[in-house]
Amino acid sequence: MLLLGQHQERKIALSGAAGRIQCGPMNPGANLLRSRKQIKPFRLHAPASIQDALDLQEDPSVLVMAGGIEVIDRLKRGMAPKDILWLGHVGELSGIETDGKVLRLGAMTSYGAAIASALVSEHVPDLASALGGLGNPRVRHQGTLGGGIMSGVLHFDVTPILAALDAHVLMRSRAGGEIALDPISVLRSTPAAIMTVVEIPLPAPHFIFLRSDKPAFSVAVALSSGPDRPAVVRTVVTTPDKGPLRQDLMMPNDGSPDARGRTLAAIWRHIVQAAPGTDSYDWYTQDVAQVRIGRLTADLARSHHAG
Repeated sequence: MLLLGQHQERKIALSGAAGRIQCGPMNPGANLLRSRKQIKPFRLHAPASIQDALDLQEDPSVLVMAGGIEVIDRLKRGMAPKDILWLGHVGELSGIETDGKVLRLGAMTSYGAAIASALVSEHVPDLASALGGLGNPRVRHQGTLGGGIMSGVLHFDVTPILAALDAHVLMRSRAGGEIALDPISVLRSTPAAIMTVVEIPLPAPHFIFLRSDKPAFSVAVALSSGPDRPAVVRTVVTTPDKGPLRQDLMMPNDGSPDARGRTLAAIWRHIVQAAPGTDSYDWYTQDVAQVRIGRLTADLARSHHAG
């Protein structure tokens, strides 16, 4: 017996080596009190390889599921797919490794696994800190990096966090080969492909992710610098209706950290107001986000100088 949701009991029957599961209600006529709809029967496919998953994904009606956080909620709200493709048995999509130049995290890496990873703590400690503030223990245990992006939910936090780190994701389609895309473009387009890996270039920038202003917006600010390149501040502001908006700005050279933060935040505000497609940012969001960006930039500048 498989339990899905607080009041949802399901029966499962395995059929074939491909891992297909037929799911249906234990008692369709039960008059249970619930605030959401009863999940309708569906076939659950659990492929063991990326190629098997791509073959199943050829049918556009198949719903792809990673950790299941968002998919289960959609099912409870009435979505009724006939087939669900679960990626939990595809071992190629798990694991964390590095060659010293790039940190690679499998798309099915859960937030909790990334938080607990010694490699993440060593090379991108700010990532572990940011992921540790997401959701509750259930979300951190079940939610995956790939699922958070491929869900297409604009306000989910994993996309701006990875965008602030200048990460790329590798997507594989049935046409063969992999292409590298930035996570924001994948979030907005949700291509018909399987996300395989998240790549974070090393050394990773220092960054701060602030979500205390949600549901209005969240802010991620990263500072990248090096001996042979100027300091760049990467800002990612995310709103529920517009999703993440990234701006890469040169860090001002003059003044105290606070003054430089205020100057950079004013430049961000000017760019946002002039950019097409940002007219839905209300004045509250612009005002408060500008203050947040200024303070976070100043904090990063002080930390960078102290380091």
